[in-house]
Amino acid sequence: MPQTARRATRRSGVRSSRGRARPAQPALPFPGAERAEVPPPRRGEQSSWRRRHLARLLFSLLTAILIANALIGERGLPATLRIRREHRELADTIAELRETNQRLHREAERLRSDPAAIEELARRDLGLIRPGEQLFVVTDRAAPLPAEHELARRRTVPNGAQTEGLLISD
Repeated sequence: MPQTARRATRRSGVRSSRGRARPAQPALPFPGAERAEVPPPRRGEQSSWRRRHLARLLFSLLTAILIANALIGERGLPATLRIRREHRELADTIAELRETNQRLHREAERLRSDPAAIEELARRDLGLIRPGEQLFVVTDRAAPLPAEHELARRRTVPNGAQTEGLLISD
């Protein structure tokens, strides 16, 4: 029988912080009625409420600090986005450099094994020609005007000095 009474108290009462059941307050009999005053909490219950309240407050404060640090801290969201962008740019640069490195490696292998490639490179970059060949350089300059052509022709004096202002007549 004592167990049944204990269960009934648990169901009908409200548990305190120490595990003892307090009786639940009955519903008011009519809308204008006032509740009877509840006695103040016991000394141990009040300090436990303060500890819980303080723990909640500290937890909320810590959460707010962590969120602020995540958004604007040294390793926050803007810094993370900037680092990700730099990482993408560097990854692209590395891919381009690897491609260039492979191309240069293929060209070096070709120059080691193919004499025609060496000749092509010498002709193109160094302007070398074989013995007996003639080199013609074609430029995109406009043809000189007839007056400029005449001024460019100067008379040579027998001792090899050039005289200025004298034109050769045809």
